[in-house]
Amino acid sequence: MSRLEKNPAWLKQAISLGTDFKIDRSRLFIHNARNLISLTLLLCTIGSLLCLGVWLDPWLHILVASPFLGMAFMGLLFLVLHEGSHSMYLVSKDRKRTKKLNWLFGSTIGALAGINYPHHWEKGHLVHHARPMEDDDPQSHNCTTGSELVKRILPAVLIPGWSMGTRVFSKVNRDRGSSSKPALIGFGIIWGTIMALGWQWIGWSGLIAWMLGFGWLTALNELKGGLEHGGAMAEEDHYLFRSRSTVFPFVSVVFPFNLTYHFEHHLRPDVPWYRLPEYSRAIHAVMPAEASAAFMNRDPIAMLRNEIAAPHQHLATQK
Repeated sequence: MSRLEKNPAWLKQAISLGTDFKIDRSRLFIHNARNLISLTLLLCTIGSLLCLGVWLDPWLHILVASPFLGMAFMGLLFLVLHEGSHSMYLVSKDRKRTKKLNWLFGSTIGALAGINYPHHWEKGHLVHHARPMEDDDPQSHNCTTGSELVKRILPAVLIPGWSMGTRVFSKVNRDRGSSSKPALIGFGIIWGTIMALGWQWIGWSGLIAWMLGFGWLTALNELKGGLEHGGAMAEEDHYLFRSRSTVFPFVSVVFPFNLTYHFEHHLRPDVPWYRLPEYSRAIHAVMPAEASAAFMNRDPIAMLRNEIAAPHQHLATQK
């Protein structure tokens, strides 16, 4: 078996099963309340992590707060930008209102990271789903593994301001449209205000923790991309076979909102984040054991070291 079958029966069944879990089956009020409460909790978590600097030794504050700030920032981007790009952060019976609400929240939270939400997420993420890892996929840049991944991560988590400078001055970001002048202006205003207030109310540790937290966000985003699409995944002929899910202990802390159910998400982008675990259990119950193992990685370290074969290669060894 040199290649995965183009459209195996289990794939069609797995996609069909997603109908029971899609956003249309959710109660809109509960869905919106869940996401708004989650956003509020994330913002309170960020504020609390910064305020720890009032009581903790500055160096301990930086050490403790920075990685958790990165996780909270990651949660913000996934919850609002990612779900919003699928018109699923806030939902209304009026489609135009749904689009406007998701644009408003996506653009606002996107400014926190200097992201051009309308271009890079509203449009770019849909290209990513249609043609993942192809030349015109604007979200294939952070899917590295091995030594290249290490080179991208280390400066981000060790040098305060490195990721911020990359966001503002990187020509790559400008060329692929992930940043824009309005987004960067918003980025400057938000960051300048928060850092000034942090310095005044919390001290220098709040400033450094915030800057390194953004670096941790960059690092986590690189790790996420490597796990989801890195290594040999791009070799697959079928676009739905170019993504992989990952499970490991405390995965929901490092990557909140079921971020790592990525194979399932590419099968059915209309399934909201809180129903992905259910959907995952349903589809893996109908998938052949070897296919289930090929698309659900339980060894993230091996994946990031580029030691995991492409799914078609994995399946060939099982025959």
